[in-house]
Amino acid sequence: MRDNRATSSSSAVGAETIIALIREHQPVSAETLVELLADQLPAGLPDAQKLARIHNQLRHLVDVGQVRNQGSRRYPKWGLA
Repeated sequence: MRDNRATSSSSAVGAETIIALIREHQPVSAETLVELLADQLPAGLPDAQKLARIHNQLRHLVDVGQVRNQGSRRYPKWGLA
């Protein structure tokens, strides 16, 4: 059986786009990233799912050491590592 779920490499918002926005606006919250990327995310997605997509991409960028949280756990602000 084939898995049709999207992977991080095929997401509508690429890591390069997020890194460019963080570089320009750092430190930046995930909610602000959603606002900045609204035109690149599918219009039919609820806001919570848009935020989840951004969080997943940010988690990947943290795992590979490209971004880090410069805020608190409760109010994260993302900047380049």
